[in-house]
Amino acid sequence: MPDEPLSTDSTSNEYLINADELSTVQYINSTSQDKVLVDIGFYTATKKDLECLLNSEMFLNDSVMNAYIRILKAQPSINEREDGYTYLETTYNANMICGDTIASLRNKEEGNFRLYRTLTYLNNDMVFFPINIKDCHWYLVVINGRKGVVQKDMTNFRLKLAVTLVNYAWNKVKGSPGYKATDAEETYTMEDNEK
Repeated sequence: MPDEPLSTDSTSNEYLINADELSTVQYINSTSQDKVLVDIGFYTATKKDLECLLNSEMFLNDSVMNAYIRILKAQPSINEREDGYTYLETTYNANMICGDTIASLRNKEEGNFRLYRTLTYLNNDMVFFPINIKDCHWYLVVINGRKGVVQKDMTNFRLKLAVTLVNYAWNKVKGSPGYKATDAEETYTMEDNEK
């Protein structure tokens, strides 16, 4: 546990959208519910999925979380921090691990998956593990964290996250007003991110 009290507010403006990014939010709002706006490898999100970021009354969903986790895992600064090596788990794998039954524990293939995942976790200093209380809320468990910072809520970050997902260089769905081709498309491959 840290010596000082945990912060309850984010003091950074980087979580706020700027005037240039507002056109991306308008673009998201103007599309049909089923239009795929984010396609990052295995992870896609439609306008309907992204609505949880545009409406603070809605809970985050798997599609948004997994796409953002995918982006975060590609950032070199995420993997090695001053707190040590970090691993971010997807909601898909977290649900598989949390869905243990006696029969699934006896299944050799599923058991190997759990063993592989456990070894992956043990090779890191911090593991961020999303847990869902079905039809209720997502929680983020930080395993073996050396320092703690708690963001009070993500009210300010919701719109920024929507813009980040739609405008990200790896998003195969091009055409949002804020999208700009960058060298990031060449820097990492999708396979690098699945480690």
